[in-house]
Amino acid sequence: MGIFLTLAPPTKPMKEWAAGAGLYTPPFGTFPKIQIVTIADLFDGKPPKLPMVDPSAFKKAKREVTAAQYDMLD
Repeated sequence: MGIFLTLAPPTKPMKEWAAGAGLYTPPFGTFPKIQIVTIADLFDGKPPKLPMVDPSAFKKAKREVTAAQYDMLD
């Protein structure tokens, strides 16, 4: 998937090109592979249509506990 961010409204050829990229179909919906979003859309509260991200797919690393922190300037 890709998002093309533009300042100006998209032209007809731009929309046709993006539509020609096809659709991405995960198990829970269908999304355009290429989306054209203007800055005005973002400021109007219209974000791009993106699939949900499973937060369990990104595990947080365990913090390493060290006895001392070394100074790089010594």
